Amino acid sequence: MAEKQLAAFAVLLGLTGPAGAGERLFDTHAEQDALRAELRALFAAEPGIIENALIPLPTEDPYADEKAADLAAITSEAARLFAPDAPGFGKPDAAAIWAIFVRPDCGECADAVRGLQLLVRVHDLRVSVFLLPTDPADTRPGLLKAAATQGDAAVLNVLDGVLHGRAEGAAPRGSDTTTGATNQAMFDRLGLDTTPSYVLPDMLIRGEMPGFVLERYIDR
Repeated sequence: MAEKQLAAFAVLLGLTGPAGAGERLFDTHAEQDALRAELRALFAAEPGIIENALIPLPTEDPYADEKAADLAAITSEAARLFAPDAPGFGKPDAAAIWAIFVRPDCGECADAVRGLQLLVRVHDLRVSVFLLPTDPADTRPGLLKAAATQGDAAVLNVLDGVLHGRAEGAAPRGSDTTTGATNQAMFDRLGLDTTPSYVLPDMLIRGEMPGFVLERYIDR
């Protein structure tokens, strides 16, 4: 049906457009008359073609329900996600607090943390970092190894603090095993399924995003 609509309206535009448009599509008046007859028969047999074409495009957001569900999940976890003393980096009294979930075996997570560090340097932003376990016996060497390989001391310092359950300048809290399981449970409740994943006060972002893309969400 859609193909017929497109073809029919393309032809009609050709026939009813500027002078000479019909001649560009069909060589003779007889051919044009024959086509008009075919179109009249088509529209008579399938009047829905015209009716559908006249229906205005929907103005509702097709993702409204999904966004509402995400927002409700974020709101329910906000106290921990955006706690000023959560493990992470940036000023505790920053105007905006975001969160990121990372996993030891996630190759892109160190890059994601690095990108957020760059944003924190130039914006009034703080980032909570939640580390997920890889297994019940999680020793968490992978993410530190990735950062060490890339030679990024700043990322290493942040991740070392996260591994010990502390924010910058805060005292350690909780064991690695307990913290990892708690973080995983929150990750699951948010409906996330990949790392890194970012949590903004009004949005979930799955997968690593370039810093220039994330920056657009700071001053919305």
